[in-house]
Amino acid sequence: MTRKTSQQRRAEILETTADQIAAHGTGGVRVADVACELGVSPALIMYHFSTLDALITQALQFVADRDIARLEDLAGAGGSACERLPGMLRWYAPSERAAGWRFWIEGWAFAGRDERATAITRELDDRWKAAFCDLLAEGRAAGEFRVADPRAATLRVHALLDGLAIQQVVYRRDLPADTLRAWATEALARELDIPADRLIPQQ
Repeated sequence: MTRKTSQQRRAEILETTADQIAAHGTGGVRVADVACELGVSPALIMYHFSTLDALITQALQFVADRDIARLEDLAGAGGSACERLPGMLRWYAPSERAAGWRFWIEGWAFAGRDERATAITRELDDRWKAAFCDLLAEGRAAGEFRVADPRAATLRVHALLDGLAIQQVVYRRDLPADTLRAWATEALARELDIPADRLIPQQ
């Protein structure tokens, strides 16, 4: 059996903690449950993370780093701004399972009492909005969009997406994924002053 490195073990612990947060909320995370999932002792978890709050905070950072890497891949993909926007919108918008949104809604709640978590969630939010805004500005400069204020349009679209996520995840509204995507696409198309079908990925 190959012995895992300290870095591999930490990543494994953080991944499992993130799953626990999404499933049970930050208040439901227990070191014993994380250890049980991994088949290790709670003492090993505490060896890597001194407190439960430190474990949760670093799990937030772990997922934020992964989300930022994905964001950079989507924003930097080939094609025009109009071709890249649907992928970014589809990734951010809540889906029927919405596991990522459940995780981050819990992260926002935890950030209300933890300064480090506040910094993590704020940076992720800032990075996402900046990448989206840059893409709108790029499309406007290329003549693809007629958006008057990319920053304001970004804030309005993301307010809609965040609100839909809360309705679906927190209030458990029956909002099919196709409906969510259609509303988000229509809202963005209005902001860009283009037909909505231009934001539908081509098969």
